[in-house]
Amino acid sequence: MGNTPTRRQLYATNDFELVIRASKELEHVLGKDFHATGHGLGEKVHSARDYRGNPLPGNLSGQMKRLVRERNQLIHNVRYNKIMNRNHFIQGFEHACDELMELLPPKQTDRTCNGWTML
Repeated sequence: MGNTPTRRQLYATNDFELVIRASKELEHVLGKDFHATGHGLGEKVHSARDYRGNPLPGNLSGQMKRLVRERNQLIHNVRYNKIMNRNHFIQGFEHACDELMELLPPKQTDRTCNGWTML
């Protein structure tokens, strides 16, 4: 309330910075809390397991793979210079973070995907 910024006010205004920071945060959370391995977000999404050893739910891994595709387009396609739908990308990132936090063991449920505060 008052002067407290909303999540949206905390994101980088530069699309390149936004996708890189979002990817870094998801990679960090997947590696630290979901035992993910690999060279990049796509591989980490595929290898991630919850605390019971189960793969991530299909809808969550699909959401994160959509973020990966958008990031890859922005970084690797010379003609692609902005996120196609910035609000959709941010909502997808926030949803992925929220879903990941719900998959943590009960003792860790107070954790947050706090990277969004610096995006």
